[in-house]
Amino acid sequence: MDEKDLNRCGGEVMPRGGSRFYKMQLKTSPASIQSRSAAGTLEAILNGIVQPVIVKDRAHRFVFLNDAACVLIGRSPEELIGRVDHDFVPKEQADTFWALDDEVFSTGEDRQVEEHITAADGTIRILSTHKRLVALPGTAGEELFIVAVISDITELRRSEAVLRESEEHYRHSVELNPQIPWIADPHGNIISASSRWHELTGMPVEEGLGRGWIAALHPDDLPPTQQNWLQSVATGNPFDTEYRLRLSNGSYRWFRARATARHSEDGTILRWYGTLEDIHESRLATQALRERERQLATVFGQTVVGILHRGLNNEVLMVNQRFCDLVGRTREELDGLPMKDFTHPEDFPRNLAVWEEHRKHGTPFQIEKRYVRPDGTATWCTVHVSFVYDESGKLISTITVAQDIEERKRAEEQSRESQENFRYLVELNPQIPWIADPDGRTIEISSRWLALTGLSREEVLAEGGWAKAVHPDDLESATRKWAHSVATGEPLDDEFRLRAADGSYRWFRARATARRDETGAIVRWYGTEEDIHDRKLAEEHLRWAAYHDPLTGLPNRRLFQERLRQALDRAAASHRRVGLLIVDLDDFKQINDRFGHDAGDAVLRAFAQRLQTTASDPDDVARLGGDEFAIILPDVTNEADVARVASDVIAQVRKPLSGSNIGRDYRASVGGAITAGPGAEPDELLKQADLALYSGKAAGPGLFRMFEPAIRERIQQAASALRLAQKAIELDWIVPFYQPKVTLGTGAIAGFEALLRWRHPRLGPQPPSALASAFDDPKLGVAIGERMLASVLKDLRSWLDAGLDVGTIAINASASEFLSGDYAERVLNQLRSAGLPASRLEIEVTETVFVGREAANVEHALQTLSAAGIKIALDDFGTGYASLTHLKKFPVDVLKLDQSFVGSLEEESSNAAIVKAVVDLGQSLDITVVAEGIETSAQAAFLRDHGCDLGQGYFFGRPMAAEAVLPFIGVWSARVN
Repeated sequence: MDEKDLNRCGGEVMPRGGSRFYKMQLKTSPASIQSRSAAGTLEAILNGIVQPVIVKDRAHRFVFLNDAACVLIGRSPEELIGRVDHDFVPKEQADTFWALDDEVFSTGEDRQVEEHITAADGTIRILSTHKRLVALPGTAGEELFIVAVISDITELRRSEAVLRESEEHYRHSVELNPQIPWIADPHGNIISASSRWHELTGMPVEEGLGRGWIAALHPDDLPPTQQNWLQSVATGNPFDTEYRLRLSNGSYRWFRARATARHSEDGTILRWYGTLEDIHESRLATQALRERERQLATVFGQTVVGILHRGLNNEVLMVNQRFCDLVGRTREELDGLPMKDFTHPEDFPRNLAVWEEHRKHGTPFQIEKRYVRPDGTATWCTVHVSFVYDESGKLISTITVAQDIEERKRAEEQSRESQENFRYLVELNPQIPWIADPDGRTIEISSRWLALTGLSREEVLAEGGWAKAVHPDDLESATRKWAHSVATGEPLDDEFRLRAADGSYRWFRARATARRDETGAIVRWYGTEEDIHDRKLAEEHLRWAAYHDPLTGLPNRRLFQERLRQALDRAAASHRRVGLLIVDLDDFKQINDRFGHDAGDAVLRAFAQRLQTTASDPDDVARLGGDEFAIILPDVTNEADVARVASDVIAQVRKPLSGSNIGRDYRASVGGAITAGPGAEPDELLKQADLALYSGKAAGPGLFRMFEPAIRERIQQAASALRLAQKAIELDWIVPFYQPKVTLGTGAIAGFEALLRWRHPRLGPQPPSALASAFDDPKLGVAIGERMLASVLKDLRSWLDAGLDVGTIAINASASEFLSGDYAERVLNQLRSAGLPASRLEIEVTETVFVGREAANVEHALQTLSAAGIKIALDDFGTGYASLTHLKKFPVDVLKLDQSFVGSLEEESSNAAIVKAVVDLGQSLDITVVAEGIETSAQAAFLRDHGCDLGQGYFFGRPMAAEAVLPFIGVWSARVN
């Protein structure tokens, strides 16, 4: 069919962007003119659709192809219109296309087929083609055309890793590249512009500065442009307008000018930064597209994707049947219907947020969402939304193109691919990013890195190119660490110096992490370079400025550790051994407290000088902090050599200070350690000496202790208990369990003892043995005691409020709780806060508190508590250091006979005699006696028959949680009554 044939069929050849295409003639009535206008709108829409759309006539000739179809075939519209399949694809494949076309022409029924074709780029594409017969009116009557809508479904067949790879490359490739940048001052006067301004307009850049640039504007565009620019300058709002500029050849072209202001901290505008973008071709293309819109009304109605064009008030301007089918509503039902009413409620918030965000900038977006029909069913769709503006730049409507992806979504759910799409979002916001392949070769580098180092992109992307900028002293370490990460997949974190373009070096921190596919294989390395030069300079300055102790002039801990490392390295090379002494001046705090810090400083200086006399090299002596010193013994044979120096240290310290008026009796504790062989680490040797010192001080002042493995085990156990106790306090694991105390004569419950338990999150309630060392710690012991007391008083308050008589509640107090001297006051304050009578509480102490250093505090506390009405119980009586004078000196109301005597009453007569004696003693002194550890009825009967007041043990009841007390009392009372 030539041009004459087309004219006979109601068609004509029309210009299309410099090419030719066939225009399908519609009847020339007002209605048809309106239809052509609508069709023109639809052609623009179809050209925005990502699916290729092709229209053929009865002779198999192409009469229309949208932009996506041209890209797929790899030809321009000029090369395709009026041609046939045989002109571009192999004959066998073209014959197949024609056969399917003829079938549609002959039957009038739609056909959809999946086809494999070789695209213009040589790749094999898998396409789903939907062909439909369309009748269009012409001058010779209706003519038949084939409308083919093609969906590329290759992506559905690709693996998840390929999809993510494509997304990553796309995400890192987008960059704004403005044509002509310019800068203006706060008042809107141009102060700088690209030299391309002169190339474009012929006006020298200098003439365009200030307000001179307006001379190049088209006269019709001058007033609105000036008005918009002055308004932005006055308000600080971004500037965005379009106008025509006179070029150097005298012609005019359309440009888009955009600018935004940079503000100071107080909001004042500092500068305007703008760009000038050539949009002439797009303006002409827009006019051409409007002309073409008239041709596509029928195609719009027959396409397999849903299209909705509506205004900002939700009024429908145009909608095709496919969109109505997707949402289950007619055009009339959609008119004015808010998006929320046909969007799935789970998708709407995200949909709205994306819509609002892109509306601000006028940029199109694509999302996946579910449309909901009136019957409640939903359909997943890929939805592409574009914003339509009038010539003044005002947003007037939106175009929505929706494609049914229900089948793809089901496949994604089964394979869980959708959960992996954004798994490796970039978490770090690097200063200088780079990307490497799985073998560690750099494949992308920021232009900032190139500007910094002065290297070209080609140099950096070459094998090992980045290493050219690394300082020679850092090169081996940097390349080795990077090779290790590449080999193992472990993250990279390294610091080294980079040569700047001016030849200077700056410190940088390099970090990188690997992205893996579903098999665990590394597909990319993503890294950053962070400038840490100022930080490194500050660190080096502090390091050298803080190398010695200012008080004694000795090396400090940092220098000591370096010299210890050097000594160990030398010893390893010569097969010698290194010894280490840690020296601590005993009771130094008392010197400061009694004579002042100046006197204490004088003692430390004298002490340092004496220590230097004991070392083979004075520089081997260091002050580690406070009153702790260290001596490195770089060449010793055995432990005896270490002990000899330690004895000299102890002797030197005991010598009186010449001219000193602050006392003459000084002692030092010394801990020693020696390397076992080559490979010893400084930290380990220091830790051993510290442990030995700690062990020696525990045994007494002025002693030397050599490290042995058993010391570590004891201290680690104690440290573990302290950590566990701290954690138990922080996480509120401390809870009281209650064991009943029974009146042996009547069987009635006389009260309970609150026993400490801690709740392990997985193992449940645990005994206090794991926390034993914590009770000796001044802070932890007090914290545990206060937590127990608070919990007990809370439980007691709740029982009394419920009308439950639980008798007297006994709680244990550790020696550490008496150290502060205000234990009694703290207990009484808590009792008053809880509104509880003092008679309901009993404080239990062991015999050891009477003979400790804080015996005076203990006596004061117990006397105060007793005077307030609180009972005092002496726990574990008979096993410690108590004497009858303690019963006379301290206000003891209750003696608790230790379970070690009760458990063997029936086997050992001596224990029975002790029990009788204690009971008699209690009766004589009017002190209540409680027997602990009763487990049999025979033991209970013996104690009752011999006048013991109260019994406690598993025979009566095991320790129980607070919530179990009420049921227990009910059951016990029923049994006794």
